[in-house]
Amino acid sequence: MFPAPRSSKDLLAYATQLWSKLKQSYGLGTYTTKDGQTYKGAWLDDKLINTVEIKFPNGNQYYGELKDSKFNGEGMFVTNESLAVMCNFVDNRPAGHLLLLDFKGKEWHGYN
Repeated sequence: MFPAPRSSKDLLAYATQLWSKLKQSYGLGTYTTKDGQTYKGAWLDDKLINTVEIKFPNGNQYYGELKDSKFNGEGMFVTNESLAVMCNFVDNRPAGHLLLLDFKGKEWHGYN
C-alpha cells in the first residue's frame, strides 16, 4: 500500500497517509450530515456507489442509482406529501417515461 518507513520522518508521513486512507468510507454504511440528510448504501473511497437510499430533512426520499453524486439511472423519488415518481434520472432530473403514484395509489404516466 505505502513504502515501508526508513526514518522517523518517513514513519510520520506513512502514518499520516495510512490515517487518511482509514478515515475514508468503505463497505456498507450510513452517513448523516449536520443538517439531517441521511445517505445509506455501499461506499468506496468516500463516495456512494450503485444503489442508494437518501433521506432529506423535509421528509423527501430517493431510492435508486447514483453516479457522480447525482441521481443517474433508475430511481424513485418520494415526496413528503406521499407522491412517488419512478423513472430514469439523468443528472438529477427525470428523463423518459415517468410514473407518478399519488397518495391514493392512482397512477399517472408521462414523458419528459
